[in-house]
This record gives sequence, structure tokens and C-alpha cells, in this order.
Amino acid sequence: RHTRYWRDWSSDVCSSDLSGTGLLARTTGLAMGSGGSRTAHDVIICAAPATVLGSIALLTSRGRAVRLPVIDLPALPDAAQAPSLAGGAPIGALVDLPADEKVLAVVELGDDPTPILLATARGKVKRTVVEQSGSKDSWEVIALDDGDELVGAARAPDGSAVVLITSDAQALTFDAARSEEHTSELQSRQ
Repeated sequence: RHTRYWRDWSSDVCSSDLSGTGLLARTTGLAMGSGGSRTAHDVIICAAPATVLGSIALLTSRGRAVRLPVIDLPALPDAAQAPSLAGGAPIGALVDLPADEKVLAVVELGDDPTPILLATARGKVKRTVVEQSGSKDSWEVIALDDGDELVGAARAPDGSAVVLITSDAQALTFDAARSEEHTSELQSRQ
């Protein structure tokens, strides 16, 4: 006599985490906690909510979104403290990117994604919702001029404030919903 177990993974909420050293992992339950000691070089630079059977998008310096199934990410064990991404997988083990293209952020794909603010080296700013483009594995999220690259990407929900700091230490602060208005101001500070 065999007992069969069925588990509905589609609703299991998790976090898709990207470390400063380029490791990706998913955390669930207690692993999403905070506090406790961290290991060296283990900063989480970006985390996106997802479901285990959903997909995320990796935003790259070339202005592309690269789709990645969340279930492909290594699952970190639950812990009472903030997770260590030492058990994560290097980006190169999960997606094939050219050597000069780097992943800047991880964003959720789904029914109600949070808007993302994108900023380029030459001062272009765009706030958008990253939505999967049909069955494509990658697609453009911001058009880049020759020689320009995406240098920042972050969640920017309605009502949030944005602070952008230029390479010469100038700061520009504005409401996320009004980001498009500041492109020319940023470009003039170049």
C-alpha cells in the first residue's frame, strides 16, 4: 500500500534574492527573517517577492529583462536569522549572459508587479512595470543610446521617494511617480 502526497507549490510565497557577489537563491518562511550575524561579502542587494512556480526577471546593464523560473533557484533552509546566500547559485550557472553584461536587480513577474525605476549612466530615467513579453526568455525594458548602460534599477511603488546620486556627488530627490520629468535634469548634470 502506497500513500501519495500532493503539494500545491503554486501558492508557496518566497523571496528571490540577489547578493552583491552575484549569487541567487530563494528563501521561504523563517529564512526571510532578519537579524543575526552575516557572513563576509554577503549583502543582499535585491529581493523580489515571488511564488515557487512563478518567474522572476533579472534586469541587466544592457537594459534587458531575462526571465528565470523561481523553482530553478536553490532554496535556502529556514533560519531564525537573516539568510546567508552562500548556498546560492552564481548567476552564470542559471542564465547565459555576455561577459560585459551584469545583473543589477531581480523583479517579480506576475499579476500585480511593483513599478521599477530604471536609471542609465547618461541620465535617462524610466519608471515602468516589467511584464513578461509573451513566451520570450529576454526582452528590452529600456531603450539605450549607443554607449549608454543601465546602472540602477529598484522597486518604486506609488508614493515612494527616489534619491539618485551622480558620480560627482550631486543628489536629485523626487517622487517616483514623477521620474520621467527628471531625465533632462539628470542629463544636464553629466
